[in-house]
Amino acid sequence: FTAEPLRYGLGAEQQDETGIFVIRRFDDEYLEVAKKENGGWKSLYLFKDVAYELSEFSEMCDFQQVSPESHFTKGKVCSIMTENGRKTLTDKNFIFASGGERTETAVESDDEFNTILRNEFAIHS
Repeated sequence: FTAEPLRYGLGAEQQDETGIFVIRRFDDEYLEVAKKENGGWKSLYLFKDVAYELSEFSEMCDFQQVSPESHFTKGKVCSIMTENGRKTLTDKNFIFASGGERTETAVESDDEFNTILRNEFAIHS
């Protein structure tokens, strides 16, 4: 994903610290955001050029916060973009992805979780 919002406009390449992106027409209904990778374009997601009211998002917002089916209610998760990638901490793993490389380290205890939270995310529990 991008680090910053993309300017709305078809076909113009836009760059941020995470790569080069483009918005292009996918079909008659959808637009596509794609990222330049290995000399080609990798589709990231599709969206419609439709305006929505903020209230239209409230049901899904509630779902993400309280539903047992939501990824966010299954355990602890903290994630932040870094200069070259992303750091993610869950109850079970600390994941560091940067420059196409990914390392995953098991989190063995609540104390270790809190130490990583403090040292890597500057969050004090």
